[in-house]
Amino acid sequence: MSLEEEILVLKSLVSSLLERVSQLEAENAELRLENIALKNENFELKARLAKNSTNSHKPPSSEGYGKKPAFPKVSTSKIGGQIGHNGKTLQMISLPDELIKHYAEICTACSNQLSESDVVKVGSSHQVFDLPPQRLWITQHQLLVSQCTCGCETKASLPISLSASPVQYGSNIKALAVYLNTDFKIPFQKISTLFGDLYSYEFNPSTAFSANQQAYEKLEPIENQIKHSLLESKIVHTDETGLRCQGSLQWLHVACNTLYTYFFVHQKRGKLAIESEQSILQDCKNYLMHDCWASYSNLNQATHLICKPISFVSYKP
Repeated sequence: MSLEEEILVLKSLVSSLLERVSQLEAENAELRLENIALKNENFELKARLAKNSTNSHKPPSSEGYGKKPAFPKVSTSKIGGQIGHNGKTLQMISLPDELIKHYAEICTACSNQLSESDVVKVGSSHQVFDLPPQRLWITQHQLLVSQCTCGCETKASLPISLSASPVQYGSNIKALAVYLNTDFKIPFQKISTLFGDLYSYEFNPSTAFSANQQAYEKLEPIENQIKHSLLESKIVHTDETGLRCQGSLQWLHVACNTLYTYFFVHQKRGKLAIESEQSILQDCKNYLMHDCWASYSNLNQATHLICKPISFVSYKP
């Protein structure tokens, strides 16, 4: 091969190499951009994972089982009642519900037999405070028939507190079921089991649910009074937190002041819940104090107060 031919081959090889280098540089630049995008995405995902109820708007309930356990604070105080604390100890009463007398049977000096007739005085008294035997108190109502001098017979009217059913639960046991469910968060099925264990009558879960519904309907005037009083209040405090409801995360919304508190549960946390029919915040025209959750900014009628550790600021959206 001549020198000129070798030069041509080398030139062709250099041209191919330069083209390949240019291609690799373009691919490298593309990979660099992709690497930067992945790094940014990774940083954002790590930041999301690092968010919790202490450094963001996330409520503690949204952390699920990943939430760190709350360990009790180490106290330097001694165990038991503290100095200056007025304790609440049981005091004997003068008229107990039941009196049980215990007699000595054998003399400790001569081993003679002793009987009730040998008692001369009370040695000591010990009172036990306990629950009485548990049983349902069953009241039978009879509607009597009276006959007038005209010969007409008239049966007494059924009291308004009773239903037409011949057998039913009374208001006290229904009130207890409502109290156990709403205040102590005991499920209806467990209430049924509890009543069966205590009273030998298994309170039907559907009856407990019905008692809750009746209480809700009868408390409607009270609920309306609470809503009205809050809207008339100079300052309304509001917040929301997650809670488990029927196996999913829902939101408990609250509006309150020093005297009244109004709750409602909604599937959403933000605007859809705050401006729903259940909420009263869209009608609040005075001061509204909150933690600056963005959805509250849509409430234009109120003057907003932002919660801060030491002070608060006021603004009009």
